[in-house]
Amino acid sequence: MTSVIPLSGARDARQGAMTLLQLDEAKILLDCGWTPDVNPDDLTLLKKHARDIDCVLLTHGSLRHCGALPYAIAKLGLNCPIYATFPVQTMGRHTVHDALLTKKMHEPVDHLFSRRDVELAFNRVTLLRYSQPYPLSGKAQGTTITAFAAGHSVGGTVWSLKRATEDIVYVMDMNHRKDAHLAPTTVFHGDQIAPPLMRPTLLIASAHLPVGHSIRGRDDALLHPALETLKAGGNVLIPVDAASRVLELAYVLEDRWTKHSIPYPVVLLSHVAHKVMHSARGMLEWYAESLTHAFSNRRVSPFDFQAVKVAASWDELKKHPDPKLVLATDDALTSGFARDLFLDMAASPRNLVVLPSAGTPGSLVRALYDQVRAASTSGTGSELAVLHATIPLSLARRVPLEGDELAAYVADKAAAAERAREEADLLAKNKSIIEAELSDDEDDNDEGVMGETAIAAAAAPEASKSQHRTHATFVGFDAYVRDNPRARFPFVEHRRRFDEYGEVIKPEHYMTDADRMEKERERAARRRQEAEEARLDQEEAMDVDDDKDDAPMKYVKDDVSLDVHCRVQVIDYEGLSDLTALARIVPMMQARTTVLVGGDDGETGALFDELAKAAGAVDLDDAAEATPQLLAPKVGDVVRLSAAAQVTQVKLTDALFTQLTLHKYGEYEIGTVSAMVCAPAGTAAEGTTAAGAGVPALDVVELAAMQRPPPVVIGTLRLSDFKTVLDREGFSTEFNHGVLVVNGKVGVGKNGAGELVLEGRICPEYYRVRKLLYQQHVVL
Repeated sequence: MTSVIPLSGARDARQGAMTLLQLDEAKILLDCGWTPDVNPDDLTLLKKHARDIDCVLLTHGSLRHCGALPYAIAKLGLNCPIYATFPVQTMGRHTVHDALLTKKMHEPVDHLFSRRDVELAFNRVTLLRYSQPYPLSGKAQGTTITAFAAGHSVGGTVWSLKRATEDIVYVMDMNHRKDAHLAPTTVFHGDQIAPPLMRPTLLIASAHLPVGHSIRGRDDALLHPALETLKAGGNVLIPVDAASRVLELAYVLEDRWTKHSIPYPVVLLSHVAHKVMHSARGMLEWYAESLTHAFSNRRVSPFDFQAVKVAASWDELKKHPDPKLVLATDDALTSGFARDLFLDMAASPRNLVVLPSAGTPGSLVRALYDQVRAASTSGTGSELAVLHATIPLSLARRVPLEGDELAAYVADKAAAAERAREEADLLAKNKSIIEAELSDDEDDNDEGVMGETAIAAAAAPEASKSQHRTHATFVGFDAYVRDNPRARFPFVEHRRRFDEYGEVIKPEHYMTDADRMEKERERAARRRQEAEEARLDQEEAMDVDDDKDDAPMKYVKDDVSLDVHCRVQVIDYEGLSDLTALARIVPMMQARTTVLVGGDDGETGALFDELAKAAGAVDLDDAAEATPQLLAPKVGDVVRLSAAAQVTQVKLTDALFTQLTLHKYGEYEIGTVSAMVCAPAGTAAEGTTAAGAGVPALDVVELAAMQRPPPVVIGTLRLSDFKTVLDREGFSTEFNHGVLVVNGKVGVGKNGAGELVLEGRICPEYYRVRKLLYQQHVVL
């Protein structure tokens, strides 16, 4: 049985992307996203299923796709394998860490997760490369996953899952266009769908759409208003994410600033900016080919920036004079550097705020986006407006403690320190008592045996002991150690331990070489784990805010009305396929069933309407009844797809298996069998059921009762693929009105029913082409 349960983000863009896919007994979590609010209340459904999930597949390294992973592992009991590409793991780690520190600037985060939780969560990720089939284990055994490039972000993934008769494709936030630093998705290339992703039984697709139509020359549309603002003495703010789409904006600005020698500073401001840039320099193979070729010619990393500077604190930002362009987190303006900068810039019409995305509903970015769209009538992917609006905000901030609150805080700290000291003293006292008791027990059980070293020392020549004491005679002696009276020199004391069964056996005395090697590997792994934990402790101790030396702080929240008079520009830099592209690509994949997730109600409805035109559905809420092949569930809805195929598990007897002939077809081996079904041993009586009933078996059938089945041809062939095969064999081929003409003598085409037709004169080429055509199929 196959079922899909959207846990978050379906027809609701206020939440992160998260979908639960159940294949028989296996539960696979597709993405584990959060929003910049990092509100645990959004994870109510995940909490119900977290302990039963068998594996997690991550598509992008953004907060929307992997933000909740550390919290789910640390707080909800998620404990299973996690799979992603290397860039998704690395950038996801930086993104979640930045979100934690950004949230901490204005609100308490002790109830969420720690830096250690972030590191431990992403260290558990199993790394895969594109087009690398990987078989799952456990309850998901029999399922093979493969990652394909999605575009949109570095390492972004489209997942393909194959299990028995099920072929599932998960497409979340892809981009069919080429970015400045990324190649387009491999799902759709050259007006064709990639063959491994064609005709899935189930397609789970995102309905999330960009802020507008991507326009040609969007880089110029971004650059010209920014330069005008800087020349007029104003500052430019671009709210960005920490490690995903920010790379595209930073690369574009670096390219334009260096080409035109623009003197104004560009600063990337985030808590993890230095780490993101360092990681980006080591991912050359994941970028577009143009960047790889540029590196081959110049031997300089494309993200080894000269114009774009990096800052991780207010002090580093102040080193760059105004006017300047700042890329700051977070991209929703809910908290962090970007929000504080916006509060300072909002009152002046000289300043410019550029919105590369629409933000989540209810965020400050979405409020500004709605204001600009209402004030602008351009209808393009770039809109610019001077706002004169008042926006109500709830601002959380930290303020220092004063008066009675400060005195109470100091008293509590002193009491806590006193309690810690008393607990340490008690622990030391208990430890000394336990050591004394153990020492008494050892005295009762130990048998001292004189070592041969003492005899050898007594018999040693005098000259070997000392060249200066020529008249002294060496004698053995005992040297007592104050802390351990039993320790003597030069005696070697062999201790034997006994329990109620006799002398205690040491397992290491009976280990084989293989056992010792395994033990050594375990010790090495333990040492690596301890070193990693020590590194995390050190980084967590250093991971503090700029105000670490200030007075004790508290969090307060105020409701204010913000007067906005600055200029605001909306321009699409989300890197997503738009509605027109999705309405073309999704039907070309020819999925048996399509489930839309990951967008708000309006986006899902717009895409649903486009996809449902051919199917005849007219109402989004009645999708299941109107078009069973196209579904748009809400969060928490259970979509059961078991009716698509009925699979019965049987066993083959040894006698039947030896007679079986299998033919290789792609990654499968296919054969036909004529057999009779035998009831398994231990089957319950007729009309009853039993939980322990076995699996039915297929056994050899008598020849007299066997009927020869009709031949079956398996396989589908595209004429373009067959043309490649013929060209490789040395034939001259060309298409003429839909017919593949071979050497001007043989034609291969398809009739109205989609069946292959081979026509031509009886000649050697005809038989060779027919043989090659048969080889592309399996005849059973």
